[in-house]
Amino acid sequence: MPPVLLSLEEQLILASYLHSLAQPPFPPPVARILERFTPVPALGPHWLPQAAPGLLTPSPTPQGRARNKQLLAALQAQQDAEIRKRNAELLDKDDADENSSEGTQTPRIKKKKTNPAPLSEEERQLAAALGSFQTSDPEGSDDEEAAPSEPLDDEPDGDDGEDVEGGEHGVVDLTTEEGNGTSTTSSTPSHGEKVTSASFTQISGRLAALSKAKTREYIATVNAFPTDKEQFCWSAIQDAAKASEPFRRTLEEAELDLVLKENLIDYAGYSIAGLRGDLKAKAKTIILGHYSLTAGQSSAEIKERVRWLLTKSNFMYGGLDIKNLTVNRQEPFKHPILVDIIRGQWFGKGKADVATMNKMITLKLVMGELIALVVTVVENALKEWIEGSYHTVNFSEDTSAEQYMHHLRSWRKMETQGPNWTRTLQSELFQIIVSNTNRQHLQAAQDDDDLDDLNFAELESAVVQN
Repeated sequence: MPPVLLSLEEQLILASYLHSLAQPPFPPPVARILERFTPVPALGPHWLPQAAPGLLTPSPTPQGRARNKQLLAALQAQQDAEIRKRNAELLDKDDADENSSEGTQTPRIKKKKTNPAPLSEEERQLAAALGSFQTSDPEGSDDEEAAPSEPLDDEPDGDDGEDVEGGEHGVVDLTTEEGNGTSTTSSTPSHGEKVTSASFTQISGRLAALSKAKTREYIATVNAFPTDKEQFCWSAIQDAAKASEPFRRTLEEAELDLVLKENLIDYAGYSIAGLRGDLKAKAKTIILGHYSLTAGQSSAEIKERVRWLLTKSNFMYGGLDIKNLTVNRQEPFKHPILVDIIRGQWFGKGKADVATMNKMITLKLVMGELIALVVTVVENALKEWIEGSYHTVNFSEDTSAEQYMHHLRSWRKMETQGPNWTRTLQSELFQIIVSNTNRQHLQAAQDDDDLDDLNFAELESAVVQN
């Protein structure tokens, strides 16, 4: 395959997926880059920028990969230097403006209270999906700065433990530019501090909330354990910014404002631990009932049972008989616990994962990456009982990334060697999930033709005759 010329930014975007399981469907930023290859390559760890800046060629050897890592680091340093240079030029311009105005006294003008520009129909739909946004000042407020509305859910620091996300998404209304509703960047530093709602302005706060939801979607449907979290989150932010023109402008600001960019990345990154924590909480609650791990059993009995469940991933098979320790080996990924967790996490009352739910509704199936993630969290919860009594095992890269890749490889093998069976399983899982919720209407085909018995020619002729 001949080399393909890529920009610095394109190389950095693509590189974030090279040491992870990069499989279709790709996020839009990656998909657009891959469209330039003919044929589209099957990405893997051996695809890295090589030789000269802007070139992408295969490098299957360890030496080549090591050399490419050095090149990638140099490219990142080059990009950082360009950003610092642009920031320095902006600061120099501000200093020049201040020096030219020295000695003049400008009377303090009290800022008039203004309402942000009304949301477009597209933004109102986003607001409905993410929670209620306050888009104007509360009545009776005389502050120069717009009063805050319902705060953004400030998640815990992004450790890979069992942290669970907070409540509904909201925004805080801070200072906006007069009359146009565009955001001004926050001066809150991100180094060493937790990013909260106070770190964002009105528009950047909305983008932050949507980016966090988009990151949760990426974790569920792209890669649950990305090796480069910052670039992974930045790709999700770039995808989220496509939702509206104000978001796109905010993204352009973030590319020049390192503080805003880092705050957006950190805030989106909190959702990684958040989704993992949500899933772990559900899994550890229901494994006892699903696998009959009762209080009346001895430690030795529980140990024997759990170790058998973990052998060859017996826990994920259908037809499981825990008493006789048998499974139906022809029913992988069919244990009912998978349905219960997927339904509870993505088809419940919460709004944090509505984007992932909508993707399943559109496809009318459950994605393989999501199934592999749920299998991995069940395995992690079972490992807490592997010695016959409960001991905490965090659900993190260190404890579960390798197993996630193992289950995802198993899924890919099924897709390759049994594509029809695998596709049918994905559809069946979706049908079972929605049939046991209050969303049965989702089973109806969205492309049903309600006008298939209408005679259009007769309608047209009637108009001509009249």
